Amino acid sequence: MNPFVKVKQQASQTEQHARVEQGVVLSTAETNSKLSPHTVKVYTATQGQFEAEVLLSAGGDFYLPPVDSMVMVQYLVDNTPVVIGSEYIDVSHLSSRPAGGERIIGHPLSDSHIFFDTNGNITISGDDSTNVNIDITGGMSVDIGGGSLSINGGSTPVVTDVTTTKDADGHVTDISLTTNNSILL
Repeated sequence: MNPFVKVKQQASQTEQHARVEQGVVLSTAETNSKLSPHTVKVYTATQGQFEAEVLLSAGGDFYLPPVDSMVMVQYLVDNTPVVIGSEYIDVSHLSSRPAGGERIIGHPLSDSHIFFDTNGNITISGDDSTNVNIDITGGMSVDIGGGSLSINGGSTPVVTDVTTTKDADGHVTDISLTTNNSILL
């Protein structure tokens, strides 16, 4: 057998494997109950409408690109289409950029993000300027952007100060509590 035939066949398979084109999401499992949970219906200029599994970059992730979003579709050797990525999401508004090994997970329809650093610390940043920081050394902080923090579904404001009034003999006659209505226990 001519060795160049085998090389030509391998090159052809590689070319098929590398074929990528842009498409638009028509529906997801959320909007179309006939689709499996990890599948979207996509339209591309060359293939029309078809279903494609969404491949993710990391184990444990789950993401479906929203309807009308642009995606990159790759065709495997057997011509099976898979979604390998979605449109670039502008992160220029973020206060920090990921360094090597760090990861940012964002939502394409909001400015909410989850940051994972290489030490295991996690920061959750919400649209409303709320930030939750979890430090693996045991610290946790919550910065509420104008809202309130409810712990275990609580509705009782936390006491931040206690003042007393005493009579001439030094007996307490009145107790006043100062509460913070933005922290509920």
